[in-house]
Parts: sequence; C-alpha cells; structure tokens
Amino acid sequence: MLPLVLFILLAATLLFWKWQGNHWRRLGLVAPFGWPLVGNMLDFALGRRSYGEIYQEIYTRNPGLKYVGFYRLFNEPAILVRDQELLRQILVGRNFADCADNAVYVDNQRDVLASHNPFIANGDRWRVLRADLVPLFTPSRVRQTLPHVARACQLLRDQVPLGRFEAKDLATRYTLQVVASAIFGLDAHCLGSHKRMAPPSRWLEWLAPLFQPSVWSLLETMSLLHSPRLGRLIGHRLIRTPAAAALVQGFGGG
Repeated sequence: MLPLVLFILLAATLLFWKWQGNHWRRLGLVAPFGWPLVGNMLDFALGRRSYGEIYQEIYTRNPGLKYVGFYRLFNEPAILVRDQELLRQILVGRNFADCADNAVYVDNQRDVLASHNPFIANGDRWRVLRADLVPLFTPSRVRQTLPHVARACQLLRDQVPLGRFEAKDLATRYTLQVVASAIFGLDAHCLGSHKRMAPPSRWLEWLAPLFQPSVWSLLETMSLLHSPRLGRLIGHRLIRTPAAAALVQGFGGG
C-alpha cells in the first residue's frame, strides 16, 4: 500500500511541475520550459552567471518578438519585454499604473534605511518618495551635475592601470566619488586616496562595506529578488548593521 501511495504522490508532483512549467505556453506565449524551483535561472542559482547574462541570453534567443515569457527562481512566471514602444507604455505610458511595483522584497522593520530607497520601495511608500524626488531631477539640475561626473571620470581615467586590476574596487570608488561630489558638493577622496599625500577617505570607510560580497551574497540576492520568506529565515539586510551604524554616526553625528 505504501509504495502505491508514494508512486501516486510522485506522479502528482511531476504532473504539477509539468503544468507549472508550461504556464506561458498554455497562454500562447513563446517561452522555455520552467524547471522546478530554479525556473530558467539554474546558472544563477549555482553562481555561474549573473542575472544580466541570463536575461541577455533570453533576449538574444528571441529576435523579432515584442516580449518573451520565462521563469524566475521558484518557477515564478515573468515576461522580458523587448519592444521599445511597449517599454515606453509600461514605464511612462498608460500601462504604468499596472506595472509600478518592483519585485524587490525589503522588510521595512528589519531594513529601515533600505526601505526608504525609492528604487526599492513599493506601493504608497514608493509614491511618497517619488513625489519628493521628482523636483530634484529637472533638466537644469541634472545638467549641473555633469561637471562633477566629468571630474570623477577624469580621476578614474588617471587611475586605471595598464595591466589587470580589481574592477569592483575601482567602480565602488568612482560611484562614491560621484555621489559625494554631485549630491553633497564634497570631495570624498575616493579616487586618489591611495596616493601618499592624499587624506584618507571616510566615505570609503563608511560605505565601501555596502558593496563587499560575503559568503551569504547569493542567498541574500535570492531573498531580495524572489523570496521574503528566505530573507526572514537568514535575517537578510540590504544595508548591513555595521554599515548602517557607520552611516548614522557619520552623517548624523560626525
């Protein structure tokens, strides 16, 4: 009796996985089969390829299509939009109200600083933050940031070595230099701080840890993009506690 029950359960599970993995095909969309748990993101789950590389492959495999279906982790159905006019309708046109939320999961209580990031926030919180930021990005104000960006680009160009180098560290320094200069009007000394006479960069001390990977980075990315339950289980914070404390101390109390 027990083997029969196990066989029925196994057969039912396989049929469910097959039904779930053909969600888009049942709706008439072009889409690969979605494998159980990993969907079409197996290489990402194994740490072999980045999100962008997988999306690029899906994009290039389907020339001529306006959109193509695929499956994210945990076999979540998703659509990759390829048509520029359709993108415009979704991002700034009549369909924006139906697609305004993003698929990033941040706990407002556990990750307070990150939840106030307008690129991460959802729902009413996002609408309030967006209303506060829109007046800051007028064409004239954006143009005023160009000299700061150009200066940071020059500093970056002067420091790129001829041989192999750590691109992540250099990109982190460039990003922080631009933010400090364009937004706060400060020279953060992030580019050139390794030179003998340059002052140490407190910006790097406070903020560089936010960009550093850890042994939990892959699981944290999965929880951020796919599973709030996994995020609660591992106690994930987009802005880790030491970095958050340094930010509050640095910007608040010096």
